[in-house]
Amino acid sequence: MSAPLLDAEHWAQLASDLPAEDLRHVCQLLVRDAQAMLAAMRDAESAGDTAAWQRAAHRLAGGAGGVAARPLEQAARAAMEQPPGAAALAEITGLVDATIMALEERLG
Repeated sequence: MSAPLLDAEHWAQLASDLPAEDLRHVCQLLVRDAQAMLAAMRDAESAGDTAAWQRAAHRLAGGAGGVAARPLEQAARAAMEQPPGAAALAEITGLVDATIMALEERLG
């Protein structure tokens, strides 16, 4: 069994601390930034640019952590510690897509 895409305890804390509109905005920022960071990671992987790969993974990890998306955060943090690679990119792409769907479900 895999870990839930959103940490329930952290999500509950966010939902109690932030007005619904602010929580929605934070999640929308992650969706926008995640798409941009995926594009940057794809470019870095194609170019073999480790520094750009690590910067994009770092930014993605921070955004994912901010919305309780632990599996995505962990995968992005792991990517920060390795050179660009197709397997890591595929895993992160799948996690971004699944996380976006999970956020949409939570926000209604």
